[in-house]
Amino acid sequence: MNPWWLAVKPGSLFKILLPLAVGLSMGFAAVSTIDYQLIAIALVLAFCVQWAIVLLNDYADRDADIAHKARFPELIDTRVLVEGLLTPEQVFAVGLLAAAGTVASGAVLVFSCDRPDAVYLAFLGLVVFWAYSFTPLRLNYRGGGELCETLGVGVVLPVTGYYIAAGVLPLANAHLFLPIAFYAFIGALASGLKHEPADRENGKRTACVLFGAARVRKFIWVAQMAARVWFGTFFLIGEYGHSALVLGALAPSAPMFITRRFDADADFRNASALSRYKRSLVQASYLTSLALLLDFAFSNV
Repeated sequence: MNPWWLAVKPGSLFKILLPLAVGLSMGFAAVSTIDYQLIAIALVLAFCVQWAIVLLNDYADRDADIAHKARFPELIDTRVLVEGLLTPEQVFAVGLLAAAGTVASGAVLVFSCDRPDAVYLAFLGLVVFWAYSFTPLRLNYRGGGELCETLGVGVVLPVTGYYIAAGVLPLANAHLFLPIAFYAFIGALASGLKHEPADRENGKRTACVLFGAARVRKFIWVAQMAARVWFGTFFLIGEYGHSALVLGALAPSAPMFITRRFDADADFRNASALSRYKRSLVQASYLTSLALLLDFAFSNV
């Protein structure tokens, strides 16, 4: 397999693309039009953001990943720098190019599509990521990395999508994005369950290291329930439609049943239970994004 294909981790693209798409859908609903040029530029921005994040994060974590591989080889996926498939200089250079592409996409929106704040939102996303992975903050190590990831994926991305589509910030409607933020938080918490012992030895102050896997799984369950209640409540007061009720409030109960079933065993000691547990979280996350996409697509906000 091409090492660059491994390096850019295409499976993680949906983690970036879906929040941005939800924002686009809500923004287009707000202005009652669809602009395919804006969608195309937003897709380019999403690819650049994803490549910048995965490549530069692997570069920033290369020493910890090498130690992780040496001490807990069964708990780490294939990493191109750990395996020596690419050099750190190659990964860093292409990651910087992707970051430049993110800013360039924002600049195109400024000068070609009358979106003057787009470049600032692009910079903001990169700054949030920098705070997560690089000095001086390096929150992934010092603590608060999950909140930083939630801010970037669950807030900045959907707001950016909305702004690209509508040309204004969602000041009156941003609360409707909250289920996306819940699942960004859930994803950030769940990613640490597999790596808890290595993160502890590498000095990372992740939620699993600080609070333990059992408590983190409780946080995840509470966040999932909060998303369901949020959908139901705002359907009742008329701010969400039937798509949000069915796909957002009701349908995720099926994967959540699986989440609960494997809750007690989902940690680094039981790989199969953890895999099934995390898959159920991804399924509920996808249903949540689909609920919002369809709800905004078929109604004016």
